Amino acid sequence: TDVVDAGETEIITLEKRMRTDVVDAGETEIITLEKRMRRVDSYIEDCHRRATKMAACTRSELGPHYEAASEALIKEITRVVTNEFELLEFQQFDDSYKTFLALPRQIVEYLERLLKCMSNSIYHEVLLRLHFDFDRNQSAIDVWRRSQPEHIDPSSFKNLLPDKQFEAIKQTDPHNPRHMEMVRDFASAYNCALQTAKQLMNADTDTPANALVQAVEEVRVRASYASILVGANIDMTKVVELEQELRNHRNALEASIDGILRGTPPPDDAGRRPWDRILKTMLDQYLQLVKLTPGYQPSSAPGIISLLVEKLKETTNQCLALPDCIQQLQLKSEAFQRLQAWELSGSAGPMGCSGGLSLFETVAQLENALCQDGSISSEMLHMTELQSQANTHNMRMHEIHQQIVTQIDAAMTCLDASASFDAKKDHVLDPKPFEVILSREMDALIGLVHSNLHMQVKQLKTKVEKIAQDNLQELQTELKCKKYSAANLVLQRWKFLEPLSSLAVFSSLPGSNASDAMLKDHCNRLTSVACSALNAHLKAAKVDNVVAWPILWLAKFGSDIARASVFVNDAMADTLRLAESKLGTSGMQSLASELRRLDPALGNEIVSSSDAFQTLVIEEFNEKTKRDISVVKKLFAEKNEHIEDGLVWDKYDKFKTAYDDYLQQCIGGFQEMDDSLDWLVQQAKNHVGTDKQNDRKSHRFRTVVTHIPLGSQGAAAMGCNLGNCQEQVPKVLAAIFAWWTMEFYLRLKKRNPDMSTDTAKLRHANNGQVICLLRLLGATTKGFIELTNHLAEVPTGEGKSVILGVLATTLALYGYNVDCVCYSSMLSSRDCDDFTSMFKSFGVSSQVRYGTFDDLSEALIKEQYGDLRQAANNYIVGAVCSKEPQRAPPPRVLIIDEVDVFCSEAFFGGAYCPQLEIKNDAVARLMRYIWSIRKVRLDLGSLKGHPSYQAVLHSGVLKEESVWLLEHSVQQMHMVAKAFVPDVHDLKMEHGRILYKVEGRDDYASWSYGYETNAEYLDKFEKGNLTEAQLLSGLALHVRCGEFAFAKLPDAFKHILGVTGTLDKSKLPPQMLEVLRKEVQIEHFTYCPSMYHSQKRDFRPDSRAYVQLAKDEDEHFNMIADEINLRLKPTLNMEGMRSVIVFFRDEKELQHFRSSSYFGAHRSKAAVLTELTAARREDRDNIIKAATRQGMVTLASRMYGRGTDFKIFDDRMEACGGLHVLQTFFSGDLSEEVQIQGRSARQGNQGSYSLVLEVNSLAKQFDQQVQTMIGWPAEEVYANLAKLREARAAGEVQSLRDMAAKRKKEHDILIDALKAFSGGKADAMETVMRRYNTTTGLVMGGNGLHIIFCLDESWSMYGAGWAELVSAFDRFWQTRAAEQSGTSEYASVVQFSDTARVTHTMQVVHGPAPSITFQGGSTAFVPPIRHVSELVANYGPAQGYTVVVVFMSDGAAGDAAGAANLLERLASEHLSQFACCTVGFGASASCTLASMAFSNGVQETGNYRTADIGSLGKAFAVVASSIAPGRV
Repeated sequence: TDVVDAGETEIITLEKRMRTDVVDAGETEIITLEKRMRRVDSYIEDCHRRATKMAACTRSELGPHYEAASEALIKEITRVVTNEFELLEFQQFDDSYKTFLALPRQIVEYLERLLKCMSNSIYHEVLLRLHFDFDRNQSAIDVWRRSQPEHIDPSSFKNLLPDKQFEAIKQTDPHNPRHMEMVRDFASAYNCALQTAKQLMNADTDTPANALVQAVEEVRVRASYASILVGANIDMTKVVELEQELRNHRNALEASIDGILRGTPPPDDAGRRPWDRILKTMLDQYLQLVKLTPGYQPSSAPGIISLLVEKLKETTNQCLALPDCIQQLQLKSEAFQRLQAWELSGSAGPMGCSGGLSLFETVAQLENALCQDGSISSEMLHMTELQSQANTHNMRMHEIHQQIVTQIDAAMTCLDASASFDAKKDHVLDPKPFEVILSREMDALIGLVHSNLHMQVKQLKTKVEKIAQDNLQELQTELKCKKYSAANLVLQRWKFLEPLSSLAVFSSLPGSNASDAMLKDHCNRLTSVACSALNAHLKAAKVDNVVAWPILWLAKFGSDIARASVFVNDAMADTLRLAESKLGTSGMQSLASELRRLDPALGNEIVSSSDAFQTLVIEEFNEKTKRDISVVKKLFAEKNEHIEDGLVWDKYDKFKTAYDDYLQQCIGGFQEMDDSLDWLVQQAKNHVGTDKQNDRKSHRFRTVVTHIPLGSQGAAAMGCNLGNCQEQVPKVLAAIFAWWTMEFYLRLKKRNPDMSTDTAKLRHANNGQVICLLRLLGATTKGFIELTNHLAEVPTGEGKSVILGVLATTLALYGYNVDCVCYSSMLSSRDCDDFTSMFKSFGVSSQVRYGTFDDLSEALIKEQYGDLRQAANNYIVGAVCSKEPQRAPPPRVLIIDEVDVFCSEAFFGGAYCPQLEIKNDAVARLMRYIWSIRKVRLDLGSLKGHPSYQAVLHSGVLKEESVWLLEHSVQQMHMVAKAFVPDVHDLKMEHGRILYKVEGRDDYASWSYGYETNAEYLDKFEKGNLTEAQLLSGLALHVRCGEFAFAKLPDAFKHILGVTGTLDKSKLPPQMLEVLRKEVQIEHFTYCPSMYHSQKRDFRPDSRAYVQLAKDEDEHFNMIADEINLRLKPTLNMEGMRSVIVFFRDEKELQHFRSSSYFGAHRSKAAVLTELTAARREDRDNIIKAATRQGMVTLASRMYGRGTDFKIFDDRMEACGGLHVLQTFFSGDLSEEVQIQGRSARQGNQGSYSLVLEVNSLAKQFDQQVQTMIGWPAEEVYANLAKLREARAAGEVQSLRDMAAKRKKEHDILIDALKAFSGGKADAMETVMRRYNTTTGLVMGGNGLHIIFCLDESWSMYGAGWAELVSAFDRFWQTRAAEQSGTSEYASVVQFSDTARVTHTMQVVHGPAPSITFQGGSTAFVPPIRHVSELVANYGPAQGYTVVVVFMSDGAAGDAAGAANLLERLASEHLSQFACCTVGFGASASCTLASMAFSNGVQETGNYRTADIGSLGKAFAVVASSIAPGRV
């Protein structure tokens, strides 16, 4: 530091010494200049010595400081030399040249002596490296000498400036022969200059700096003397032509520069320079042309400056950014080299003395020239700031070196985390940093920055390989000792490193394949031991632990190590198949008993999950569910007040008689029957045929029935009104159930040919299931009635899938097409797979479909109106639409799995929105190009001329009349790209495709958010998560083909049937039952009793022991931990422990509790069931199986509270009190609570349920004050919460109904258009296309933009939610303030709860955001919208302001429909000068907010966004960036 300071002092001192003004020529001045020369020489030499010494110290601890000091001294040398020789800088034919020629002789001679001194100095080489041009400066001195009057002679006349030549000509006698010779030389010089100017204009290589300016100025000066010089014969028309050529060339050059900056840069190839070098050449020439064409103001100049500044910023940022992937690393390397090239011109250096300019300097001069020219405004001058931020090449090298070091250190630190990796909460290692560090591109970059980091990179690779090898050796040791839990921990650590094995550099890493091979080998060893024990066992001997223990060890291996279960499952099946053949039926029963005795939990799990023990399991199940029909009658009568005593029971008797008869014939006469399954299928079809014949005879009982032509399925394809004549239905059901029983029997028989035919060991139709089916099929009263809309409640875990499968088969046999709809695609696929063989055997596979509402909508639309996407595509390309003749649709029955699907927001407010994706290489290139220019204003006119746009036009995907669609698409893509914020939506990558989380479901699907999805693909590609091919397959033009309301789906079905676990009024709110009756038109309800003997769930909602309320989070966690400890204890005086599953609102809350000190005692052994831990199927299955073992604690997210079957295999659990379910939040939906409760006490087992709640979250949930809720008596907490839930649900249902009505209206408009199109009106499709794919745009008022915020301040927003909203509001404000482009913007703020208040009015959007403070209350939407109406009336379109409303809420309100109506009026009145964007915050936000989003006078769901906790700021930023003239 002292050395540097001393150097700085010396510099300052010399600066003072060098401020001597030049005096008149004389001896004194000569002496002064001589001293000055010695001082300058001495000072530069001193700086050089100091810099050399400091540069030698850069490897010490203070290396960076010494290096910086050395660079500072080198800069000082540059400054001093530049200052001394700047007098020799000139541009020909301008003022600087005249000043140069007027220099005093003493100064020029001084500079010549200094130049000679420097040439012979020790720092000569340094000056050369700094691009100091000795020859050029000497040439300048020579030019000065030749220009002096005493030197003018015939040979030197040609070297004079034009005005000097003119003066020489004037001073020469016209009669002197020399006079005419000089005139001819003057004219000849004019022609040469003219030719030089034209050549320089057309040159495509580097030319000397300002050469064109000099040539043109010479032409202009000589032409100005043309009329005076007699005999010069100067052609003035050539000057006029040159001026026009200059303007034309400027236009052409602007277009070329714009093309390079906007389009794909020209490729590097032999004979051509890189695009960045071409750009430098073009800009040098463009700068000269701007100087030469003052007053000429082309419209493209502002765009070019914007693009140039953006390109310089982008290149600088790319160079200095930390690369996340190979692509970014490549960009970084290219940017680093580009900046070096731009900093150091080929013909010039950084010092003014050499005459060259860096690209930054060129653009800065260009900005100033264009500003003086009037082509751009002073507001567009950015280069001064940009130049100040630009680093030198050496500084960039140092910074990149430090970045690489930081990256390597971070990767090393990540590897150290493998030892503490917790698979229950931690994410696996991200391979991207390692891919970047160990890439060839990084190796090349290290070479470019002259950094010696190759050894550190090698050490990183070695460390990874060592950790992997150590893991493998440890795994081998643990397996050898049969320490499976320890081995599983080793595998969990490997899971952390496993992503690295996908990298090519680690292709030989001993990882997954090696560990799997080790697991498989160990599994084979255990299997061999078990098989040896079985082979050694005598068939007559009793099965003992010698046989059982090896099987248990094999099972334990798969149970403790989820990854091994893949091998164990097959090995166990083979082992038990051998056991069957060796032990026989009685021996297998003995083996089952021994397995259960040795390990009750694991043994029972083996028995229950293996086909080898199916007869035993079924026998136990049959015994457990066996009930006399008289008991069933009584239970049904208790649960169903209006059930008839006669009809359904008569039909049951017929069923039972037929069913027993079929089994007797099939099993008793098996040897004589070729195929019992085919025989049963034929019996069912025969009975259906009999009903149809009777039906045709009973015309007077028939209603309107749609006829189905006879097809390949014979009688099964005949249309039949099943309700009119259903005498054979019991026999049809009997045949189907008999088939189900026999199919099971034959599978067992195939495994064990010696198996006895004891029917008690076969699966049978439970009498409760049969009664349920008979009721659903019309047995509700005496006489003949038509099949009606009917729902049945079946307790959870009691065979709903069997009822659905048999019901679908029966209806299909009677000629109906059946759609079974479930909320989950995963569960739907599982149920379909279970009954595929039944559908295939009965020949009804084509008539039965399983799926979600989306699947159903797609199928129905295609069935009724053809392929809508194909029709849209035909319209767009201009193809002739070939319409197939309309066939009468088949009678359809909709079967619902879980009725709360009908009562959800997704059903009422949801719509199926089919979308056509137009994809080809040209489209992908256009989307990529728009992405590349997303940060600059879109010039649609220029874009239309771009090659990528033209390529799409000529690719055949659009007819001429559909070009409007492409224009709309590019505008939408640019808007989205400009406003894009990554990962706003919950998504994941799978095989190069983006899949979005399906709202309200536990799966992901290939949905699309239009051009946001394009942006996601491009963002993921830039981050290295996609290949080039995957990117191309993901980019598309997105064409919306309509919105089909889910609420209209029931209209497409003749009948609606369903089974659900939540139908009783204690499980489904009364308003939901009303919806089922009025909206879905359900006529009958059946409530089925449990097939088990009693409901054993222990839950008393009026007891503080079952419902607890904590005052804060700390107490909440404490209570949860205490409740876990309490519920683990047995409820009876028995040994052992129960198991507990704790359900949390979300994974974040779960992990927060898990990491708390209160859970410390259980943390290491407790399981975690979330999307993270259950990503692999084998992991999920193992966690679910283990959850019901004694002493097990499992923390689960709420999504696993529905549809997850937690089976209890350990009989000791029943004696201890069974599984306990603990819920830590209060469900806003009663059916969700019922489903979570249903995870315990399933299938007649013991179980209990309790709630531990936190008052602050409840206050937010129901917009209540905390103190009020704390004051509730403990025994009234649940009842009060239930009342609040019911009251909110009642309001929400009305809003949902209103929203559904609007959806239906839109649906009907679309259907009318499709009907017209199907009828031959081709223009009807254009109506559809334009309705969903055009946006008029936001038209700005003359006084600017008025943004009105409506911000929810109800109690649910209190605390963290409000803090996040304040932050999001500030982010919105700053985004708008930064993006303003001349339009005045104002903002008003309305804060609301159940009332509303205007807290800010017409504040200018500039500077910091105004403060907003919390007030609290419940939630209503109409009050804030009334204030919006008043603000629009006072500061709206009538006063010259365009209005955009931003409405945000985290909840629902009963008056949402009223608020939507008020907004609709405003939208209809003000059209393109009004828009409303809505944001739903958190999981409780209602989708009714979608009905409040408007644009251009109509509802626009694209203006509705959702934001999870933690991402509200992102959503607000997207909305802020999407507001601009021409779009919302």
